[in-house]
Amino acid sequence: MLIAAALILLFSAIYPVSNLPDSQAALSNWIKDLVIMNRLSDADRLYKNNPARFSNLDLGKGFYDAGMSFYDSGKRMLALKTFRKGSLVFQDSIYKGFCLLYTAKIYYQKNNRESALYYVNRALDKGSTNSPLCSQSERLKRMIRWEYIDSRAGLPDNSISAIEFDGDDIWIGLWTGGICRFTRSSRVLTIYKVRAGGIVSGHVRCIALDNGKVWVGTYEGLFCFDKRTERWSRVMGELGNIPVKQIRLLGGRLYAATQGSGLYRMDDSSRWARIFNRGSQVCDILLSGDNLYIATLDSGLYLHRNGSDLNILSGCSPKSICMHNGMLWVGTHGSGIYVLDSKNNVADHFTASGGLSSDYVESIRDMKGSVFMGTLGGGVMSYNSLSRRWGFINVLNGLPSDDVVNINFESNRIWFGTLSGGIGILLTENFDDI
Repeated sequence: MLIAAALILLFSAIYPVSNLPDSQAALSNWIKDLVIMNRLSDADRLYKNNPARFSNLDLGKGFYDAGMSFYDSGKRMLALKTFRKGSLVFQDSIYKGFCLLYTAKIYYQKNNRESALYYVNRALDKGSTNSPLCSQSERLKRMIRWEYIDSRAGLPDNSISAIEFDGDDIWIGLWTGGICRFTRSSRVLTIYKVRAGGIVSGHVRCIALDNGKVWVGTYEGLFCFDKRTERWSRVMGELGNIPVKQIRLLGGRLYAATQGSGLYRMDDSSRWARIFNRGSQVCDILLSGDNLYIATLDSGLYLHRNGSDLNILSGCSPKSICMHNGMLWVGTHGSGIYVLDSKNNVADHFTASGGLSSDYVESIRDMKGSVFMGTLGGGVMSYNSLSRRWGFINVLNGLPSDDVVNINFESNRIWFGTLSGGIGILLTENFDDI
């Protein structure tokens, strides 16, 4: 108690009430002194104990002016401390929003994108539509959220067909340029060129990872890369030169969807056998319990169970499917999106005439309460089933191309593989801030 009383007396001697700021300029200098002495917490107590002395002062502006003084002189860490505190002052002030904006800006300059996104979102909450705070925050948010990988980073092709994460490695399938492996720790990009004895087709359409092997579907058959030996092999037999549109690891087994020969599955002896040929142009497959859903361009959507096939959606060309909150979402080529209930009845049908950005849905994925849909010509759409809110992403707000054929997720980032625009990587705070 004696020590605490002594500290209070000492502080009172340094900052007697008569010396508290009585103008905006004095307030800014006073805050700068507190920051330099690492005593910003004292500002709260002084304000609470002497509210009358601060009644005609804008605390938010005081912190903003002090922070800008540090920022303009290159003292970014002192500025960061000042802006963060200014965003929390008791009084309501538009300058609290600008303190949030500059906090985000400094974090972005330090390459801490997650913290930068958090603070710029809070700044947007403070700014009214079309206000300077809002417009500046929107511009900064776009810079924070988006990263790009394309030919400028070494990719031989800007049209991306597949993206798969493999620990430190990222496998990237290209529309005409084969396949690449990017190793993040070493920043090395390995390009597997088309050659005899390796992968003999540059037209990659899909990638799957299984037990140390990378399976790659191309328009000239299925290939396998053994990571242990660093060697390629080609699947022969029935698959042969058949174009492989999609390969999935479902329930511990590999499935290969082909363009022209139906659906194949690998058995326990590593041999591939065709299990479905009601539709020859298979684009996607999904396993839900004992139900295997098969999307075909030429004959609709099938339910495969216990060796039998049931056509549950006809008259359209399903391209991609996913399960979301017990409902089956079906993206089609030209007919928009169908939503099927647990009894496989159509519960909803969304089209461009009803507000979609495109009826041509190439990729549809479920993630953290939302469905994300990549389209041809319409960018990306998202739907949150809790808020029933649609979101749209296109080239105007950062997407590198409005033709999106692949979507994948890693942590709090969404990776979009596009035609002609390379890869766009979107940082999100909660997957609902689209």
